[in-house]
Amino acid sequence: MKTNEINLFELDELPKYVEIAYKKLKNSIFFDKSNVITRNDLVEFEYGKQWKNRLKDLADSLVDSDKWKSKEKKILEAINIIALPKTINNITDKEKSKECSDEQKSTSHESVIFNKNHNEKINIEDFQYRIDMPIEGHIVGVLWILLIGRYLDEDDKMYKHSYGNRLRRSLFKKGKKPTYYPGMFEPYFSQYTSWRDNGIDVAREHLDKGDDIIILTMYLQRYYYSVNYQEDEFNNIFRALKLENNDKKSKETDVLTRIHRFVFNVIKSYSCKLRSECKDEGLWITNNNVKQIGDKHANNVLPIGFLPSCILANYRLNVLDQQINTRWNPLYYGRYVDDIIIVDKVEKNSELHKLIYDQNTEASNIIELYLTNCNAKKCEACFNQSERALFCHSNIKQNEDKDDKNVEEQDYYYLNPEFLKVPLASQSSKSAEAGTMKVNGDVYIKVQNKKVRLFVFNSGSPDMLLRHFQNEILKNSSEFRFLAPADTIYSVNAYCKLFDVKYSDSINKISSLKDIAINKFELSKFLGKQMSISVLTDSKDNPNFCELLKLMVDDVLIENYMLWERILEVLILRHDKKNLLRFAQNVVDSLRKLAYKGDAYSSRDLVRVFYSSLCRVMALTWGSRADSAIKDVCKIFNEAQLADEATNFDEKTIFRFRKQYCFSRMLNKFLVPLCVESIINKLQEKIKVMEDELENSKDEQVNIFLFDFQNALSLISEINLSTNKYYYSPTVIKPEELKFSMYTAQMFSKKNKLEVDEDINKLYALLNYNYKFNNGNTGGDDYDGDRLDNVVTIVSSDRPDTDKDTYYPDDAIDKTFVAIKGEAKKKLHIAIANTKIDGRYFENVLKAVYNRSLDRYEKLEEILRMAVKEKVDMIVFPECYLPYEWLPRLNRFSTTNKIAVISGVEIIDINHSDEDEKDFKKDIFNLTAVILPYQINNYSFAYMAFHEKIHFSPEEKRMIVNYSHFPREGRTLQMFYWHDVFFSVYCCFEIASISLRSAFKNYLDLFVAVECNKDINYFSNVMESLCRDMHCYCLQVNTSDYGDSRLIKPASSVKMNMMRIKGGCNEAILVEDIDIYGLRNFQRKQYELQRDEKDNFKTTPPGFDISIVDAKLHKRLVKRIKEEIGRTKKD
Repeated sequence: MKTNEINLFELDELPKYVEIAYKKLKNSIFFDKSNVITRNDLVEFEYGKQWKNRLKDLADSLVDSDKWKSKEKKILEAINIIALPKTINNITDKEKSKECSDEQKSTSHESVIFNKNHNEKINIEDFQYRIDMPIEGHIVGVLWILLIGRYLDEDDKMYKHSYGNRLRRSLFKKGKKPTYYPGMFEPYFSQYTSWRDNGIDVAREHLDKGDDIIILTMYLQRYYYSVNYQEDEFNNIFRALKLENNDKKSKETDVLTRIHRFVFNVIKSYSCKLRSECKDEGLWITNNNVKQIGDKHANNVLPIGFLPSCILANYRLNVLDQQINTRWNPLYYGRYVDDIIIVDKVEKNSELHKLIYDQNTEASNIIELYLTNCNAKKCEACFNQSERALFCHSNIKQNEDKDDKNVEEQDYYYLNPEFLKVPLASQSSKSAEAGTMKVNGDVYIKVQNKKVRLFVFNSGSPDMLLRHFQNEILKNSSEFRFLAPADTIYSVNAYCKLFDVKYSDSINKISSLKDIAINKFELSKFLGKQMSISVLTDSKDNPNFCELLKLMVDDVLIENYMLWERILEVLILRHDKKNLLRFAQNVVDSLRKLAYKGDAYSSRDLVRVFYSSLCRVMALTWGSRADSAIKDVCKIFNEAQLADEATNFDEKTIFRFRKQYCFSRMLNKFLVPLCVESIINKLQEKIKVMEDELENSKDEQVNIFLFDFQNALSLISEINLSTNKYYYSPTVIKPEELKFSMYTAQMFSKKNKLEVDEDINKLYALLNYNYKFNNGNTGGDDYDGDRLDNVVTIVSSDRPDTDKDTYYPDDAIDKTFVAIKGEAKKKLHIAIANTKIDGRYFENVLKAVYNRSLDRYEKLEEILRMAVKEKVDMIVFPECYLPYEWLPRLNRFSTTNKIAVISGVEIIDINHSDEDEKDFKKDIFNLTAVILPYQINNYSFAYMAFHEKIHFSPEEKRMIVNYSHFPREGRTLQMFYWHDVFFSVYCCFEIASISLRSAFKNYLDLFVAVECNKDINYFSNVMESLCRDMHCYCLQVNTSDYGDSRLIKPASSVKMNMMRIKGGCNEAILVEDIDIYGLRNFQRKQYELQRDEKDNFKTTPPGFDISIVDAKLHKRLVKRIKEEIGRTKKD
């Protein structure tokens, strides 16, 4: 191992490092769906006004030897085991009875297929064990990662295609010091898809070249239990990472030593506890085929749920990564923790070719060809631990036991222990050869043979086979945290996808049907869809969800315990108390049936899972309705006598946890339409009142639903830059979240001038990095956060904040320029959304009637699905299309898929006066939202802009005024620069103004107009004239029933229309490329040269400024525009 210098912290920085470690711990727990028990401990950690003193006390203890001994002893003694079901044995009680013959046993389960478990017991086959430890211990674990473990994850030590549990590359800045940014590991969802899709891309590339391809997938069985770190190896790691001048002792090195030893002591204490409590379950195999169940071998396993285990698990497999690439050197070898994909081509006349095409090849033959031999010239597995074989095969042939289950257990490959050696940092173990140390003891790292898969693709294979393979990998994944994001685009009619149907023969034969099972990943997507429906629509009656609840009983319910929280969320979002209580009762009934090896099994930890889930979900709702539901759930569990000291089913105790979930920001923020920071102050006040009323046994309380937009509005306030902010949010508070909430707060507070961009950078730095800008809008040299201003630049001509009724002529309208840095695109792939705007929407809003139907939402989702499928860069919707509260959904869609969204927003009605709440008079806003995705340091964000309609049409004004409301017209035009494309967005009647539509003459590559307009002939003529006069691409999107949605270019009438559509009862998109560079290169030429290309474009109009085009081509225009606006502001 190469000796490294550890970049030490200063001792006075330790309290800051502890705070950073705590914030990153919160982030990991927030997103880990399998760690809900620890999550409850974490929110309890923040209970009380002086909770931060616990962080300070931990930092003080690490510096003081005596204090640390006491603190460490307390933590280690508190370590316990969380045991949760990993596998349920679905064999019926009848099959297992002694009276049942062998023949009956083999046929009874296959001949009768049940849709639910009819057993008296739910038999747990094996468990997933996790560590249960005080939060202080987890914080020190994260400190180890930040100060020591990070060096084990550096690129020069870790294989480039090792995915999963990898530290973010931007985690450390400014001399390799960690930042306050909450994220620590790369997002597991994106890491998993990269691991899988990179292999698929390599396979697809070679199939296109005419090669035959194999894809081999393997899984290391119960890998965390197969890793054995002993104290001498752990000490060796530290020595190898010591300071260059390690003879000089310091307090800093003492702290590092304590942290490093603590991590090993946690592993050791946990392993000891695991051995003592799991004596009858062999978790790991030694070199004598002996299941280790006692202290004889003292295997120190990696505790699941302890974050240093993530680093150490990858570090152990470095030798595997190196050897497979050296010995086999396939086209692609990728590893996601313990899941492996190998892609290679089949060379003609090779041993591999002979195996595949001349014999009945199994996956094991490929393993034996490449991994159990040193020269890959013969197919003969090694049964000894010679240095020739990377993998060894268990000697099943010498075993006389013919029991199928035993044979299956003993038929495995394991990583040759001879390769498990690490270089010595100094002289140490005499048992190893000079300069190396044997590691992992006598414990085998095994390949689970039943999960080994071989896929053979012949050249010319249809691409759908590869896509099917991608899905198969997902089904067989060992990633138990792998749940689909709640915003996954998923059809509400895809209920049937929940079920995996298994056949013994042809899929066309009903008689060959063997089993029906629920696909967990599809179930998580389905529930995510139900959450979106429940939050964004007024449809609370979905038969598919009710059908699902009927299935969630007995073994199905226990197998999917990680989804209990999502089910509870949907029930709360639907205000469905009846089914909430039914679900709680089903959980209780299932817990009572739990058994292990025929005996009743304690359900304590599963009860804790439900309890934690209930506390978090109920943090979204407050008041009498919530209290009533909680009281009834508590009654169900208390009557079943399932509560204990860790799960006190008492309304007051649960109230405290709910409160802590809000105050610690550990509630599900993705179900809250407004940024939590914008509602937390008023929410705290209301919770305090409710707490007092609960103490006084007051029954009736005001109901608050944080997931309801209109309800949340009552809590909103502007987020200011005061210094008493909460800096421990578990997630990044993104600029688009701040923008939406701050704009909403200003709009509903009836500010005359809605401008929030100038504070976004400061708030982003303050809330995410605990950094306060002293001067200007950019951080100083000591700011180590993401500099949004380096990517997003906003300049505008200043105008005094005057009365909202002040009239401004069109030539005096403000102009704002938004420039977003990013990869330049020569062509832009643009989509028109062809969808119908219900003509009643406008008038209904004026009457305070709002459409939030499931049908309306499904139409939006359908269009978004098509946009993703077509891989568009930008999609444009008509005027008044999208309800304002659905914009956060579009924000997340934009950042996830890197698709720009431009959409008209349904008119917004806001009370005209604060004096009389019953006053029906409203201010009416007509907004167009522009959402532009961008990246900083591989983090995805979106810039959101709101264009307030400057001119309502005469008919719109007539309708508004005759309902006694007031049209609120805007005063600003915006021009955007995104992917090297200059464009502006207009709303319908605005383009009738000559001065408005020509405001950015010569500058635009693309002119966008969103409309809901009947007068298509007039607007068509305007757009065609505008296209020639501005000499740019013009896109107008109208409601489908009026039509004339079109993309045109400045060309002859024959070639002008690039796409055009009207009508259709279904949702659809039209997609076309606009050639930005082609247009600019044409415009740069003089008339004579332009005539040579008259088939492409019409010549530029008189007065066209070629210098602007030249500035575009040479990337100087952004700077020029900034200078021009700056001069305007001075004037």
